[in-house]
Amino acid sequence: MKIKSRFLFIGLLLLFNPSISNVKASIPDAKYSDYLILGKVRRHKEVTASKDGYSCPPGNNPQTSFICSAGKGKDKLGKSMLSGWIFFDPPGLNWVTYVDPELYKVKFKNEYGRYINLVEVTHSYQEPTAGSSGYSYSTGSAKTRCNDFRTINGSYDLNLSRSNSYSGSGTSSSSIGGAISCETKPAEIINVPGTGSTEGYVNVSRLDWIIDCKEKRVAAFRNMNEYRLFEKWHPINESKNIWIDSFASKFCPVIPALKPSLFTKLSNANIE
Repeated sequence: MKIKSRFLFIGLLLLFNPSISNVKASIPDAKYSDYLILGKVRRHKEVTASKDGYSCPPGNNPQTSFICSAGKGKDKLGKSMLSGWIFFDPPGLNWVTYVDPELYKVKFKNEYGRYINLVEVTHSYQEPTAGSSGYSYSTGSAKTRCNDFRTINGSYDLNLSRSNSYSGSGTSSSSIGGAISCETKPAEIINVPGTGSTEGYVNVSRLDWIIDCKEKRVAAFRNMNEYRLFEKWHPINESKNIWIDSFASKFCPVIPALKPSLFTKLSNANIE
């Protein structure tokens, strides 16, 4: 189900408490609404963290809406919900996904100001696996190689007449010494070990969506690892993440007010 990002963001704002405090008087009028949104996000996370269950717009629930907010308690997989985060709990599937409604600024070349971070966490159930027995098999065939170490010893004596005709008797003797040595090399045996069984468990995975506010593009990395690219850099308006477009437009203008991201491994190696 595809929902327009603008509608999603408006729906998200309906969840937020309209009150806000500590807004700096020095904020330009043009930016005031953006800071107001940021303040609402933070205030909403604080309020939701103290509530049991979840909150959704009227007539909605986490199985049908992308804009419900998690409170305290456990999700259907038995893991603690991420309080204050937007979450989606698709019916009949073995995962629950959470999106932090607050974005964070990312340091690049020891400076902030260009990149921001949207965090997504998924709880998913991994089915148990059965173990297997090991086995062996042979390749090729047996080969035999023999070495002949035998020697022949002997003598032969004949009495010959002057006319070159046989005129007497001769004697001869001989013997064979040593032995033949053979070695058989059997066919090669390949042993394949068995595998152990694994129990079912709930896996927790994180995606860091890094938004380039200057070039209007986004990429995603797995589990805070700069070398595990989930999605390579692509235009924001082509992202499959339904939150990216609207969140970028709201939070890119207020990067200085954002909290630092835990994703600290943005380097020249992974910005292209």
